[in-house]
Order: sequence, then structure tokens, then C-alpha cells
Amino acid sequence: QVASVPVLSMIEETCAYIQLCKRWGKVGILASTATIQSGLYAGELQQRGIEPVMPDNSQQELLAAIIMHIVKGQFLSEDRAALQRMVASLLARGAEGVLLACTDLPVLLPDSHANPVLLDAMDVLAEAASAWIMEEAAGLPWPGYVPVPEHRGQLLQRL
Repeated sequence: QVASVPVLSMIEETCAYIQLCKRWGKVGILASTATIQSGLYAGELQQRGIEPVMPDNSQQELLAAIIMHIVKGQFLSEDRAALQRMVASLLARGAEGVLLACTDLPVLLPDSHANPVLLDAMDVLAEAASAWIMEEAAGLPWPGYVPVPEHRGQLLQRL
């Protein structure tokens, strides 16, 4: 064990949630270019038998520009429309749902939590952290980090 405190992995929690709760077999991933190139989400999904669907190169370039606009505080309607087209494109390519794997993207899609085909990775992490706090308060054991343990399943289904 490297840390003396539990560490929640947004990637592991999110991919476990997709597998156990959403049950999507094919998932679109919208993330920064660095995250896509690292293969972090794609690898974790594939280990769970879930096929990742990535934006094509031109979409990824546009997505990188959109993320930079958001970081600069520019919330443009044309960026929102482009993001919605990317979601539609990933769904048209067979994705059953689309993961917003960049914490900036929900700024342009503020109702993503109400859309059954969108999943915000930050929402999953927040729910996992909340579940962990509730476990600690209830005196449940936390023997180390285990992604989405069985006793947290019902809590995570609130998402």
C-alpha cells in the first residue's frame, strides 16, 4: 500500500459503474487528447469487456479546442452544438452511451445527469466519495481501495 489513506480512482470507479450499473457494452469516450492517447479509460473498459468508441481525429482536434475554450472561460453555443454532434456521432457508431471523461465538458452540457446516454465521470467519483464517507460513518470496514465493492452497489445506483 503506497498511501495511508484510501484513494479513489475516477477511471476505475467510472468503468466499474458502466459495467455494473449501466451495463453498456460499447461506450463513447469524450476526453482531452492526452487522456485519449494515454488509453487509461479505453484500457480499463476493455479489461471489463466493454468496447470503447473514440472520436475520429478531426472530432478530437475540435474537442481539444472546445476544452481550451472552456478552460479560458469561453462557453460558446457553437461549442455546445459541436459537442452534441459528437455525442450523436458516437451513438451512431454503435455506442450505447457516452462518457464525459473530461471534467470541463459538463459545463457545456449542464443537463448531462438527466440524459440517460451521458455519464459524467465526475458524478461517479463524487458518488463514490460520498459512499465511502457513508461507509466510514456507519463503521463499515475499508480494507483498502476496491473499485465499487459489492456493499456500495445500491448507493451507486442513485446516479
